[in-house]
Amino acid sequence: MSFFDGQILVTGANGHIGTNLVHELLAENESVRILVRSGSNTDAFKDLPVEVVRGEVCSQDDFMRATKGIRYVFHLASPTTITPDLPKVIKTGIRNLLGACKKNNVEKVVYTSSAVTIGFSASKKRLMSEEDTDTFIPASPYHVAKYNAEKELLSLSDHLPFSLVTVNPTTVIGRFDSKITPSTMPAHLARKAGLKVWFDSGITVAPVRNVAIGHIQAMKFGKRNNRYILGGENLLIREYFSLINSLNHRKGPFVKLPNILMYGAGAAFSMAQALGYNDVPFDYSRIRALIGKYGFYSSIKATNELGYELGSAESAISDYYTWLNQTER
Repeated sequence: MSFFDGQILVTGANGHIGTNLVHELLAENESVRILVRSGSNTDAFKDLPVEVVRGEVCSQDDFMRATKGIRYVFHLASPTTITPDLPKVIKTGIRNLLGACKKNNVEKVVYTSSAVTIGFSASKKRLMSEEDTDTFIPASPYHVAKYNAEKELLSLSDHLPFSLVTVNPTTVIGRFDSKITPSTMPAHLARKAGLKVWFDSGITVAPVRNVAIGHIQAMKFGKRNNRYILGGENLLIREYFSLINSLNHRKGPFVKLPNILMYGAGAAFSMAQALGYNDVPFDYSRIRALIGKYGFYSSIKATNELGYELGSAESAISDYYTWLNQTER
């Protein structure tokens, strides 16, 4: 039996979290419409009972078509390729969506931001929360774009005729992630040769299914103009790499990379980006900002108010490997 009285729109549905969200909504017998970019691959939905609408995040008309007759919107659409105009693209998409939701009488919107808008700490012992406002690091155009989008939402939220809730996922791992990204690259490297080195940093790893369900819980129970961190297990990079190695029956990592070598790698990635290779995992500014910093987050607010369940990093990586093995057969 469905919880929501009306059709649900998921933008960015063919992204990692978006695909999982659609599957979880359908498992709850919800009526789902998805908005995906023109020309994007929708094979993941070919056997699913979803309505497909194609459009662009910078098109007001496309958002108007997509939100017509919709009562609830999950807005996950966001370019991830690092380009100079990324902040402008994301900000324009936010304004277009909110305008369309207002005109089409949408009742509630859940916006998917990122824990990077909260920032990073220089202390391994500090758990950051939704209340932290002084820890943001402008490490890349993507970080800046997400941060500015949240500020834009905050400035507009009191004047919107519908309820707006923001969720901030941490590093997310799990099924339906076909791309090699900074999140999945260690898992791929470990399968081939093991992870031999580590660097000075830390992350919060969350299973993607927990995060997808957390989105639904935010739509059901999230309070207007609030944001919720959807996290998991906090691990130093050395601990994280060791866990991935153990799942591949390997030992290590053995050597800590000096910061200077990490800066060199960042410079090389930035040079590749300048030559037109946009899908680089990091650039110099991002590495410079994050080395020696820790992205450790508390999800206690989401747990208490939404019923969000924390998952382990081991379950996240194991689920990802299971899905990879199934798709590679």
